[in-house]
Amino acid sequence: MQPGEFIPLFEKNGFITRVDRYVLEEVCRWLERQALAGKAAIPVSVNLSGVDVHSENIVSRIVQLVEERGIRPELLEFELTETSFLSDFKRTIQVVRSLREKGFTTSIDDFGSGFSIMNMMTEIPADVIKLDCAFVQNCGKTARGHEFLGQLVQMIRKMGFVALCEGIETRENLEMVTAMGCDLGQGYYFSRPLPENEFEKWLLRRGSLR
Repeated sequence: MQPGEFIPLFEKNGFITRVDRYVLEEVCRWLERQALAGKAAIPVSVNLSGVDVHSENIVSRIVQLVEERGIRPELLEFELTETSFLSDFKRTIQVVRSLREKGFTTSIDDFGSGFSIMNMMTEIPADVIKLDCAFVQNCGKTARGHEFLGQLVQMIRKMGFVALCEGIETRENLEMVTAMGCDLGQGYYFSRPLPENEFEKWLLRRGSLR
């Protein structure tokens, strides 16, 4: 099953908070194990749902878990979806700002899937803007779409954000966004989602984990 099939249900019944906490705990456990083994640490992104954002002690819980595991904050990036900002902009901004103050990196996931967030861009204190995969998959088909995506990437960078394009599935996709000046890419071209042991092998083959 794809995440889009079950995540909305979990957000509706509240189960998503347990899923998110489990994922964060597993990531922290993995980072701790890497550090104890003397291996190079790499930053890992973790999703926070809109339901998490509304928990009053979400930031303190994160800080407590990270401190218990001895994890450096810069090794964790917290992704919040565009819909989180649209549902409660003030509260989401507060959480993002608090996370950054604690030393964590923050990013906006699926940017552009709703478009309404565009008028809030100047107030968002995030580090990374992750353009929704639909941009790469659709804008590359026409000269007008190509120009639009290129201008959007440059606007994001000029505003001081790191620009990341999701949906990189082919070499052509990668070359296109690289030529546009995009900072980072994400997608199946690099790898499909992997179990932990296969993920470590993938990193070792690329020299990212020693």
